[in-house]
Amino acid sequence: MLAAWSCIKDSTPPEATGPRHTMIMYMLGDSNLAGDLAGNVNDVIAGSTASLPANGRIFVFYDDYSAVTLYEVVKHRGVAEKVAVKSYDVPRNSVDPENMAEVIRDVKAINDSRKGEISEDETYGIVFSSHGTGWFPPELNMQRPMAQGVVEPYTIEHDLRKPADGLTRAFGDDHGQGMSISDLVEGISPIHFDYVLFDACFMSSVEVLYEMRNSADYIIASPAEILRSGFPFKDVVPVLFMYFPKGSSMWGAYLWITIATRRHTSPGPLPS
Repeated sequence: MLAAWSCIKDSTPPEATGPRHTMIMYMLGDSNLAGDLAGNVNDVIAGSTASLPANGRIFVFYDDYSAVTLYEVVKHRGVAEKVAVKSYDVPRNSVDPENMAEVIRDVKAINDSRKGEISEDETYGIVFSSHGTGWFPPELNMQRPMAQGVVEPYTIEHDLRKPADGLTRAFGDDHGQGMSISDLVEGISPIHFDYVLFDACFMSSVEVLYEMRNSADYIIASPAEILRSGFPFKDVVPVLFMYFPKGSSMWGAYLWITIATRRHTSPGPLPS
């Protein structure tokens, strides 16, 4: 639980130094969130231009309707941009655990090829951006019994105006397919992550957290809806990189103050 930190007066984090910090963004744009996720990528680039430290690396895996690409965010003359480092076959099921693991292995291989940067203390984080429904198997998202006894397709979109259509629980929406949390754990298994951030609804149930207990040291998630416009990545990226060297005690406070402040002043449409 995070309480108020009244002693924090300056929200500008210091320059980070030390071992490499790599953040992977795993973004599923084969859904009605495509435009929002594209905006999130632009926010990440803007945040990186302002504050990506020398020891920071950002990789963006983006699966949309026309292409599936792994990008790296790099700085050129002080301005961040995304550069494609690998393309994958289309169509691709990005909620398949082996396909997810392939992406993570690809990132690790790129990092490991940079011999001068390898360190036992390096930090790895991953951000998941898509729909999220928490705990129950994803197959249940694809159907709902109707009053007439007919089973019809069930959309993964959550509608607060229709409480009878309550969501079941899983992560991801790739052409209507999701993945169970056990599959997600398998998918990220090539790396033990220092943190996992879910830019997705309903992902902080105790069942999800318990299933992922050996996958990451920290999990950042919401028990309720996330605005479909997503986390304020332009502001969150600097916090992640400045206050998540190993052993930093102030990182969580700055992260949540950043998110809460931005969301209070810049409301967006519900829900994700």
